[in-house]
Amino acid sequence: MTETTTRIDDAYGPTHTGAGPQHNHYYPGGLSEDSKGRTPRVIAEAELRWLRKRFVEPEGFADALATLEQHHLVLLDGTPGDGRTATARVLLQKLAPAGHTMHELLLEKDDADSSRLLDPELIEDEGRLLLDLSDKDDRWWRTVQAELSAFRAALPGRRAALVVVLPHKVQSLVASERSELYQEIARAPDQELDIIKKHMRAGRLDPTSADSGSPALTEFLERRPRPALSELGRFSQYVCRAAGEDPRLPFATWCTRALVALDGQSEEAKFRLRDTTKGASRALLVATAMLHEARSDAVHRAAALLHTAVDPELRTRHALRHRPLTERLDDIEADVDAETRVRFRVFELDAAVRTRVWHDFPDLRDALRDWVGEILKLTELEEPEREALVERFATECLACRRPDDLLTLSRRWTRTSDEPQLLAAARALRHGLKNREFGRLFRGNIYDWALDWRLSPAQRRVLVDVCLGEMAVRHPYQALVRLHHLARRERTTHHARDALAELLKNDHRLRRRMLNRLTSTSPSHLDADTALFLSLSEPGPLGAPGSRSQPLIAESAVQRDLITGWARVFRDLPVERWTPGVHTWLDAARGELWDGDAFLHVLVKACEGRGDRLGLLNLARRRWAVAQPPGDGRAAVLAGQLLGMIGDAQRARTTGARRASTRETTEASAP
Repeated sequence: MTETTTRIDDAYGPTHTGAGPQHNHYYPGGLSEDSKGRTPRVIAEAELRWLRKRFVEPEGFADALATLEQHHLVLLDGTPGDGRTATARVLLQKLAPAGHTMHELLLEKDDADSSRLLDPELIEDEGRLLLDLSDKDDRWWRTVQAELSAFRAALPGRRAALVVVLPHKVQSLVASERSELYQEIARAPDQELDIIKKHMRAGRLDPTSADSGSPALTEFLERRPRPALSELGRFSQYVCRAAGEDPRLPFATWCTRALVALDGQSEEAKFRLRDTTKGASRALLVATAMLHEARSDAVHRAAALLHTAVDPELRTRHALRHRPLTERLDDIEADVDAETRVRFRVFELDAAVRTRVWHDFPDLRDALRDWVGEILKLTELEEPEREALVERFATECLACRRPDDLLTLSRRWTRTSDEPQLLAAARALRHGLKNREFGRLFRGNIYDWALDWRLSPAQRRVLVDVCLGEMAVRHPYQALVRLHHLARRERTTHHARDALAELLKNDHRLRRRMLNRLTSTSPSHLDADTALFLSLSEPGPLGAPGSRSQPLIAESAVQRDLITGWARVFRDLPVERWTPGVHTWLDAARGELWDGDAFLHVLVKACEGRGDRLGLLNLARRRWAVAQPPGDGRAAVLAGQLLGMIGDAQRARTTGARRASTRETTEASAP
């Protein structure tokens, strides 16, 4: 006997996998994708794989992993520079189920949804959580430790794991009852060469070539007996990039170039800027650094724009009197290859020039910001070059502690519907959000923008995409809050609403929090949140338990929020607006996966015993029953069951009214 089945190996669009109707929400994404089409979530996963391939386990790693597996929590300490945060990420990745993304806890409060900094409600099922306090002081640890017990107690029940990277030297402040959770990691002596080899192996280079050593490598390690892991990683990556540029050269030469790039090119860039005294030549030097490997036409136009921006009264000569571009590039030791792309001859000089310009010419920073905003619009630039331009600009202005420059350009680029500029705005915000020092500032600015009713459709689109694309990867609750504010203020589109639906799709924790936000709203947002509730209260995710022992709708707190939400829908929205939603709930109640009684109970209770609302609910029930296929016994039973519950509610209302009337009569006749 042959059994016929349907198999889906890969789904690239909406796929119906359960009972009842399917509701697909679409939003115009793509602004947070890189030039290769990768989303921030894909990029984050790639970054973690990149780390795993190059990670060398420090001393204490096995003990830390065992503690995390046993207690669902480990307090990680170690010497700064030994890779505490990297170790925390790898620990969580080792325990992460397939498809799970690590989330980072923030010690920030949004909308005062909770009085706690560490809210146990933010723990998702099988969540992998990181709380990085490595750059905080002991006052932050005291605050966290006061709230850690309740948070820790919720971890095992949800099969979740938390790694706390402690501020250095706070072991004495760890409470005695948590001493078993404390683990210290340390880089093993002489482990530096192993780390370099791991980088080479990941870069598909022969790691045994490092055994021969090199004077540059010896100098690097002798000058820095214990380099920070980040610096060691940069040196290793320079070795791999030098090998990529000329694989025929020996390992010793790669190391020489890497060492020069690490700490020698800054002086080289300083000399170049000092010796290049003419404004046009210096503008070409800066343009080449910012648009390194771009087409020569783009570099030429960018240099001319910079020269004019810095000296607006400049009198330009006739084009026929200019020196050829190749000669001017030769003056700054740059070449044009066969594909007309411009490169410096000196390895990694472009990065050094950018850093020198931003640090040594503070009076030019405003002009440089405005110039970057203009050259991004050049038609000669290709999308990967625009992406690189935004990244380079973000790197320099954040290194100079000028995050407002990045925010300013983000705003300017959203004043148009031009797709390249919108892409640039989203990428600029993404770089700001990922920055450890200024990420909080960018989250705060996005929050403030989300409260603005005057945002243009282009601005809303950028914010929605950044929240759903970038922020939701590591900080999903912060993304939910901002998307909620954006959705409240939508007039003609539903991009933020649909992005919220996408964010909530497979996350019980966020859906529970969203329902509570929608039903605990202020009067000024009541209309908007009632409409959002109707859109976001789809029954499928409420009734599907997933990996949990019971579905969300079985939780009493969730039922209370659903009853409150539906009561407002019945009270404030016209019947034709909410009838399709009732029908969707009845379809779900008929499904075989869930207990339909809970859905019916919510709908009836939401009528609050009012005869008019119960009557309208009964009308919606009758229309749904008539639309079902003939002979559908399950639908008939469900329709009869709901009719009985409506009847019980009406009789309870009538009985209550009679008792109240009798009580009033008795009181009135009393002497």
